Amino acid sequence: MAPQSQKRVQVWSFGNAPPDLQELFPQGRDPDWVVHVPQPDRSAIEPSLVQWQNVYPVASQELPDQSIVYWGAPREALQFIPERKEVAGSPPAGAERRAAPRVSIDCSVRYQTHADPSRNGRGHTIDMSSTGVAFTTESPLPENTEVTLVLTWPVRLKGDIAVQLSVHGKVIRAAQTKAAVQLDAMSFEYA
Repeated sequence: MAPQSQKRVQVWSFGNAPPDLQELFPQGRDPDWVVHVPQPDRSAIEPSLVQWQNVYPVASQELPDQSIVYWGAPREALQFIPERKEVAGSPPAGAERRAAPRVSIDCSVRYQTHADPSRNGRGHTIDMSSTGVAFTTESPLPENTEVTLVLTWPVRLKGDIAVQLSVHGKVIRAAQTKAAVQLDAMSFEYA
């Protein structure tokens, strides 16, 4: 377990967490997060971790020294959208390439490419999975371009606090006014 002499909060991506802490959450995988909170810091830190339970799965385990370990799974946030509908039907031309089920979701999105020249624009999500996002664009985006998307998330924190999802990835499919991005990284933030 985490050392009892430890006096600081520690945060890891799931795969980098100590193996004994990973074992507490067998459903965990990267890019989930794990946080160890020593007993003296619990009252100050726990509310900031627990509040995300409205947006994506968060679980905890208390250790014998009364410290606590939290696990969070941001990629599972689609489960928490009440009106979500899995997208059925045929995939784009060619064989199915998606690694996870898609959910129809309409969120406003801002995007910025990381190419020279950079392209910025606005659109709306079409559908999303734990591994990718399809969205509308103002102009064509080149395939294989790195892009950052910021989505207004449809689920809010307690107290009606708005949340946004920031994702980074690569354009894997593009058309005149649509694109699909394979997710490399994602994080939820206060809007």
